[in-house]
Amino acid sequence: LTDSGLLDILSNCSSKLNELNLSKTKITGEGLSGLCAPPLEKLYLFGCKRLTDSGLLDILSNCSSNLKVLNLSGTMITGEGLSGLCGPQLEILYLSYCYRLTDSGLLDILSNCSSKLKELNLSKTQITGEGLSGLCAPQLEKLNLSGCKMLTNQ
Repeated sequence: LTDSGLLDILSNCSSKLNELNLSKTKITGEGLSGLCAPPLEKLYLFGCKRLTDSGLLDILSNCSSNLKVLNLSGTMITGEGLSGLCGPQLEILYLSYCYRLTDSGLLDILSNCSSKLKELNLSKTQITGEGLSGLCAPQLEKLNLSGCKMLTNQ
């Protein structure tokens, strides 16, 4: 499945789509700004190894306002520059196995969506936790940090 092929497939149905699973496809996300429509509530991009930070921004440019569940596990995103990534409705965010995710990238990702976030999975990432003291997620109920070997006491 290519990026352009995906656009062709979804060209007639994205206005009513509320869940989209693109897990383990070879999409990059580049140029997919017309992919989603505002009704989208759940987006699964697990294992999309070719997905880029800018491609992810393209994908979410039109649909992050109602997004409640976002699974980016197993992607190669860093998170850097993704401050507009999550919408204010996001409740569940999976970032497990995102080996290139950085602490500053995580802050960028969470800058716009931490107010309603209930579940955050950061397992098997390289985050250290340093510099994340300003992170505020008052609704957070589940936090998974298992396998975060770089996590420090600070």
